[in-house]
Amino acid sequence: MAPPPDPPPASTTTVLAGELRRLAQEGLAAARRLTATGRARPIDAGWILDQLQPPPPRPPPPPPPPSDQLEGVVVEACNTLFRIGADHARLRSDDPELDAAIRRIGTNLRQFTRELRRRRIESLDLAGRPFDPNLNEFEPRGHVAVSGVSVPTIHECFRPLVTRDGRIVQPAVGVVANPQD
Repeated sequence: MAPPPDPPPASTTTVLAGELRRLAQEGLAAARRLTATGRARPIDAGWILDQLQPPPPRPPPPPPPPSDQLEGVVVEACNTLFRIGADHARLRSDDPELDAAIRRIGTNLRQFTRELRRRRIESLDLAGRPFDPNLNEFEPRGHVAVSGVSVPTIHECFRPLVTRDGRIVQPAVGVVANPQD
């Protein structure tokens, strides 16, 4: 029959605490002997042992923020990326250094978008899609008459549609283009 497995190695803190406790108990025993012979005054042994007790356990970490707070952060991040993306689309430069910086911004935007999708979060610009007033994914803030449009269409988005796990977290906001009479 195999011998029982060795206990796991004790941490340095545990070893030191054990040594301190042993030394304190030896010191208490010596102090009691001296007190009994009258060569020292009495000491409070309980106080010394109380000082050697292990510290109380740490409190548990705070719980994660509620889902609605987390979604607020997600929405703000998506809105910021939407604005940066809209500005980035208009940037052009003949300066090679500035052009390289613009390309890096575009690369970063694509990486952020991929990371959001990986976490099942989508930020969508609905511009150019047909407008259906029965759906709650778009809130119109105005209407314009546009020639060349046969059905009401989302003309411009001021804020993207944000979904998480297929559920609408924030509806898109923008302007609807109506067919010109």
